[in-house]
Amino acid sequence: MTTNMQNAVTGYAEQLVKVREEIETAESVLKGLGEKKAEIEQGMFAMMVEEGIDGIKHGGFSFSPSVRPFASLSAETKEEAFDWLRENGYGDLIKEAVNANSLTSLYKELGADEAPEEFLALLNVHNKQQINVRKSGR
Repeated sequence: MTTNMQNAVTGYAEQLVKVREEIETAESVLKGLGEKKAEIEQGMFAMMVEEGIDGIKHGGFSFSPSVRPFASLSAETKEEAFDWLRENGYGDLIKEAVNANSLTSLYKELGADEAPEEFLALLNVHNKQQINVRKSGR
């Protein structure tokens, strides 16, 4: 490798490390802001409910406490729940899914050259170019 080429690749490496560090910092800041937002919302919610405040307007925004339910199926009752949903006309809520990472692992395990053709015909495979970065001693 020529000196110019080595300098160019080294320059990219330095930029990549810097950008990765910036992303890590930004993700950490974002996580902290999310936690701070949740803490503020919990305090505001408790105060508004305790004081019987249905809503306020401030700074061009309206604020009101609300409770939204989120439902999910437990692993233990999943099949029973699927049966109930189907029997009661809600079967369209059931979506079969295959985890993309698990499917990729199976594809790699079988090998692109040795996997059954009928399996390969069912897949969309794309290759992502990337640089693997690991911390090294120097």
